[in-house]
Amino acid sequence: MDYHVSEELLEDKFIKWRDAMLMELQNSLNLSYDINLVQNFEIDSVLKYNLLLSGITGLLHTRFRGEARYHSNPGLPIIARKDIESKTADYEIEEINRFKKSDKGREFESRLARNDITWWMLTQHYKGYETRLLDISRNSLIALYFACEKHFDKDGYVFIFHSINKMSLPLNDEYKTFQDHIVDVNNYYKDDHYVYMHPTISLDRINRQEGEFLWIRNFSKLKHEGFFDTNQIIPIIIKKENKQKLLRELNDPQGINNDYLNIKNIRNI
Repeated sequence: MDYHVSEELLEDKFIKWRDAMLMELQNSLNLSYDINLVQNFEIDSVLKYNLLLSGITGLLHTRFRGEARYHSNPGLPIIARKDIESKTADYEIEEINRFKKSDKGREFESRLARNDITWWMLTQHYKGYETRLLDISRNSLIALYFACEKHFDKDGYVFIFHSINKMSLPLNDEYKTFQDHIVDVNNYYKDDHYVYMHPTISLDRINRQEGEFLWIRNFSKLKHEGFFDTNQIIPIIIKKENKQKLLRELNDPQGINNDYLNIKNIRNI
């Protein structure tokens, strides 16, 4: 049976982390503890969002992901929600090959080895394809934008992924198959749920979004045993009534908006 994360569990984890961050902040500023300030704290401005995030500066390899509404399996790609676990790799490789045959995919044929793992990132990045990768950003404000950009009748979420190793294997060996890459990565990082990948190809939209990718090593385990067992993910709840105000603040003066971040036919983070 699949493990589902309830909205109540997300809220409980967020509140506990938020309260701890605010208490730490008050202590660092030598302010007397104010329980009303903590309990009534709400992210209704970019300033408050940045204030809350100031407490995570000590976390290593921190990355961010914004989701505009609740999902019962947060932190997992769409492919992980399908009932094809025994054949996931085959399905995923079919998706990569389908992208390679597309008009957009053919643009990269001369730039990449036949089985370069960069094909994974490209397949994930363009709409209409599914892989084990999850889009993330190095920029917390960009994640905030994607948590607010739509579904104005629902709360949004920013997920903080921390203490995640960077993939450092040689990934462009043309003599290795895509199946070889899956085995190599999953064996080398056998103690990790997630490994982050820095783009190995320069695309304008990935650059603008400061985008990277999470390789989900064992999403079957995460799917069945629990999203929060990793202790590497912190959720931040963005209340629906604050979304449009936050978008206005991100647009001016930050310059983070749809026109800057989005290019047609490419997946949002």
